[in-house]
Amino acid sequence: MNNNTKHITFLDILMIIIIAAVSVGFVIFAWGGSGSGSVVHIDTPTASYEYPLNKDQTLQIHGSEGITVIEVKNKQIRFVSSPCPGKTCIACGAVHRPNMPIVCLPNRVSAYITGEAEFDAISR
Repeated sequence: MNNNTKHITFLDILMIIIIAAVSVGFVIFAWGGSGSGSVVHIDTPTASYEYPLNKDQTLQIHGSEGITVIEVKNKQIRFVSSPCPGKTCIACGAVHRPNMPIVCLPNRVSAYITGEAEFDAISR
């Protein structure tokens, strides 16, 4: 008779707890606060612009292919329309975190919220 039963040890339980805690930490970080950004920075082939993040507005930005419409609403930014063929920039959705860009490559328009995120790295 072969006794191949496996027993859960204290180290197994400790490892499960550590993995669960790290996973929860990643989820909290991904859905966490928006940091302290307060300005929308937009770059085009010919100019750069800045708009307040706390004022809801719709911006028409001229790019290399035509007009891209960017919506600033509820301290988030998103592409509403653009003349690009794939419309990938629109499908990306809204951004609320500082320094996370949204980009329309064919129209050469990019936008991001300036400021510092809650933290970008932890070092010891």
